[in-house]
Amino acid sequence: MGAKARGLLTEPGFSGKVLAAFSTTIYLLGNDGEIIWVALEGLPAHRRSLLASLKPGSVSAGQGFFTQDGCLRIGQDVSIELDQAMGWEPSAIGPERVASLPVVNACLQRLFAVLPGLGTGVGLGQAIPLISAIEGGRGVTAFPLNSLLARASSPILDMAKASLGQDMAEVTRKGRELVGLGPGLTPSGDDFVGGLLFAAHSLKTAYPGDFYWEQEFIRDLIDWARIQTNPISHTVLSDLALGHGPEPLHDVASSLLTGQDFWCLMAAVTRLLGFGHSSGWDILGGVLTGMLLVKGRLTLGSLNPKEKWRRTLMATEDIKQKVEAANAETVRRINAADPVLIDIAPAGDVIPRLKDRMILHSGPPVDWLHMCGAQRGAMIGAVLFEGWAKSVDEASKLLERGAIQFEPNHHHQAVGPMAGTITASMPVWVVENKTFGNRAFCRQVEGRQQFGDYSDTALESLRLWKALWAPALRKAILQMGGLSLKPIIAKALQMGDELHNRPVAASSLFANALAGPLVKAGIAKEDLLSTLGYITNHELLFLGLSMASGKASADPAAGVEYSTVVVAMARNGTEFGIRVSGLGDEWFTAPSPRINGLYLPGYAEQDAGADMGDSAITETVGWGGFVLAGATGILSLVGGSPEEALAYSREMRQITVAASPHYRMPILGFQGAPVGIDIRKVVQTGIVPIIDTAIAHKNPGYPIIGAGLVRAPLDCFKKALRAFGQKYGLK
Repeated sequence: MGAKARGLLTEPGFSGKVLAAFSTTIYLLGNDGEIIWVALEGLPAHRRSLLASLKPGSVSAGQGFFTQDGCLRIGQDVSIELDQAMGWEPSAIGPERVASLPVVNACLQRLFAVLPGLGTGVGLGQAIPLISAIEGGRGVTAFPLNSLLARASSPILDMAKASLGQDMAEVTRKGRELVGLGPGLTPSGDDFVGGLLFAAHSLKTAYPGDFYWEQEFIRDLIDWARIQTNPISHTVLSDLALGHGPEPLHDVASSLLTGQDFWCLMAAVTRLLGFGHSSGWDILGGVLTGMLLVKGRLTLGSLNPKEKWRRTLMATEDIKQKVEAANAETVRRINAADPVLIDIAPAGDVIPRLKDRMILHSGPPVDWLHMCGAQRGAMIGAVLFEGWAKSVDEASKLLERGAIQFEPNHHHQAVGPMAGTITASMPVWVVENKTFGNRAFCRQVEGRQQFGDYSDTALESLRLWKALWAPALRKAILQMGGLSLKPIIAKALQMGDELHNRPVAASSLFANALAGPLVKAGIAKEDLLSTLGYITNHELLFLGLSMASGKASADPAAGVEYSTVVVAMARNGTEFGIRVSGLGDEWFTAPSPRINGLYLPGYAEQDAGADMGDSAITETVGWGGFVLAGATGILSLVGGSPEEALAYSREMRQITVAASPHYRMPILGFQGAPVGIDIRKVVQTGIVPIIDTAIAHKNPGYPIIGAGLVRAPLDCFKKALRAFGQKYGLK
């Protein structure tokens, strides 16, 4: 019995349920959230395992377990005596026991040379020839790729190169592309990343004077992986990152680092390769990649310390100049945007890669298990709206079993308010940035379904939008050849709007612009009157257009090398995430914050969920909370004073790159709106973006319950800046 399992099983009152049951292993989930397992005698020991005789089929998932009188009792039929179990714990590998790094490196080279004799491997073990080529400084030759290797080969190569470069931040950043990849209880990608982190931990423990990196990079990866893979695999991955693995893996590390006879190492490797279906091969591939840190340390260690410092200073000054130029280009693209409304169309007809039985949502990626209550409610509403289920219970079961695919709006050129749910038949605003030719999309804004209400009343608004209002507005937009939104946005900002929680003036201007074309479009009288009533009485109507305009403006600013400017901020009620122009499509996340706000009658702070929605794209391009100084009328909705509103707008200038030449605030002498959130300035000053937002209930089934102000989490920007420094060589 492993030390972790013993500690939990001997703890008074330890109990829970069976998480999963297989012929050789039973996984137990304690009421405290800890996972251990009972495995068939003869299988490898682990700190979380209890090895015992098992009768196949004697236990099923969902059954309870508890410990009593020195016994572990599972369900009705299984009872295991704990007092007779022998303890297992691997030997520690400290600095006093290890061989020199050159000896370890020579052993690694020999291991790479003989591994082909053990076969081509399975899972990501098939990538070992790629890793060997990087280790040997050889060109990577083409070899057959299956679907798993086709997705994994590029990040594995990048991780191998980063290990040689001692760049643990890049290793962990690329590791995110593997987490959750592959079938099985512990996907191949998880096992590979775990093996690499196990190797890194072993090296850092055994050679503390030779290996150093910020542990936060690894902690961030493990935290992020929690919602990317299943709980059992996440537990195994977390243990590997802390240096805990199956018995054969510890034997491999001990043989390798202590300089034992090479054939003792090979015997341990052979035992590891027999672990699981592909887990042993996957873990070995990760271990070998992590062990490239040894060769990298020996290579980089040959540089004179003064020469390394001189090169670092020269590189830093060069990068600083590149950052300033890149940020200027990023902001130029945002300011040059020319958003034009060109259509309203069913989302499935216009949004790239939106499939049937797929729901797009707000914020970074999230699964059903980790969704907040409001987003779950909105998902149920979307399923009912599409007719994929006939009842709330049926919709919930579809969502729970994974029959509906979830993806973030931002991954499809789209944005959505609050829960942000978009499905194929839902009409969306289509906004084209005429300067760059890209398009962005946003759904209808309303106060019920997008907040998690799935009642018939909530869905009726969506049905009217689909059947009546959107088709009528589409005829008007097509009749007039599109509508330029930039003049409306500029004028509305001077009329007291901030284009997020208060788009009242913009909605009125938009309704005025559409009224004539609606009449000319030949729409039936009753439909015309209904649509005119809708657009003239919907004060938040323009929010969907300002969000689509913000997305269309920000997307061309993404992908500028060396840029530290934020190009997306989004929340899903669980996590708050940002994307940075010079860091590709990666999300840098932190827990979604609580909102400081005012509540509608019948609701209070204890009812509120955490912040959610894609609408912070407005702040990303300089609107919303960034221009509160000119929109003090909103304070009756979100709280605060005019003096605080002025201070917010002035404060945002300290963390941005430039001011908008087009969107101005009369209250501040017609200064331009602050544009281009710079992650460097945010971290340096500790000032984080201010966002005005609505408030959803913490549970599903409710409409809007309030509105308020919220601050973006500083941790998002810290994580992004660390990743930026590692990617571009800043120390």
